[in-house]
Amino acid sequence: MKSLGSFILILFGLSVITHAEYRMFTLKITNKNTQDYRLVDSTLDPVQYPYYYPVQKDEVVQYTDTWRCYGRTGGGLPPCPNLKSNPATNPAPVANP
Repeated sequence: MKSLGSFILILFGLSVITHAEYRMFTLKITNKNTQDYRLVDSTLDPVQYPYYYPVQKDEVVQYTDTWRCYGRTGGGLPPCPNLKSNPATNPAPVANP
């Protein structure tokens, strides 16, 4: 009985397949007074971005584009490029056999 329980537990553990993914945003940060702006690619959305990076009081953060990246964000890896600009650079992940 003990070996049957171990077998079921191992079988269940092997059947779980996970894929990491994250969302990227192109943020447009506009100065309300001068109308100057800068574009920033970030994993943070327009609401989160000002909490982590300095934004002046007269600047507005809004997103202009968003896309999904597959894989991990750790280990100092650069974020994936925008698929809309070049779809061949980041294909969808292949399921684990």
